[in-house]
Amino acid sequence: MRHWLVLICAVLVTGCGQTDTQETLQDHNHREGSGMVEVEVKTPELTRIEEFHGHIGPYVVLGYKMGLMARDLLDSPGYFDMTVEVESPLTPPPSCLIDGIQLGSGCTTGKRNLTVTKGPIGRATFHTKKGTSVVLCLRPDVPEKVRLWIEEIGVEKSGKRILEASPEEYILLGDE
Repeated sequence: MRHWLVLICAVLVTGCGQTDTQETLQDHNHREGSGMVEVEVKTPELTRIEEFHGHIGPYVVLGYKMGLMARDLLDSPGYFDMTVEVESPLTPPPSCLIDGIQLGSGCTTGKRNLTVTKGPIGRATFHTKKGTSVVLCLRPDVPEKVRLWIEEIGVEKSGKRILEASPEEYILLGDE
């Protein structure tokens, strides 16, 4: 109880939640140079997705594959080099795509290089600091396939099925 009281007092004294707008809107890059630093991923994909999202669902895997595909197509290390605008329903399960895109691209809401707007299932526009961009969309038949697989084999097996497949089976290049 005493620790919570100290925390509450600290919050009241420091004004928790108040931020300097200028600091918030600055180009966020903790790394030296241009932000073109490779981040070494040490965790196996399946473990990484599950630990980040809580389970291996089909939409988080689809988003993860979209993020990786964008990095590959744009020849970008992601993280600080890239921004992404995601259009998605704002309720699960389709909104789980957003978590996957964060994990695959390295873009996050906290770094302010990932934004989300309510929209159709599975459209994301990725931009690099070099000025290159790509739009990726789920194939039109994917939401119905996912729905049927979830009914037939369950959420986890559906996610693993997608993880084992080529991204081109589920993801299309779109128009800006």
